[in-house]
Amino acid sequence: MTDDQQRPRSSLAIWLIAGALQLPVGYVLSTGPFVWLFKQGAISQPIAELIAIPYEPLGWLSEYWEPFGKLLEWYMDLWR
Repeated sequence: MTDDQQRPRSSLAIWLIAGALQLPVGYVLSTGPFVWLFKQGAISQPIAELIAIPYEPLGWLSEYWEPFGKLLEWYMDLWR
């Protein structure tokens, strides 16, 4: 096998790993726009309650791990 045949497989693995690492970061960072849209009135209360369900683990984590809670609170304040 030549080096050219090996590269696509290794580069695909790198892209998959990079994507998998970015998912949790994107999940946490998506809370900011959600808060901003709710404060602007673009999302009604009933819809916001449905959208907020996937974010409940972040609320739980911020209660039990103080450094994360402070960081999340600071990030939310940027969007308020």
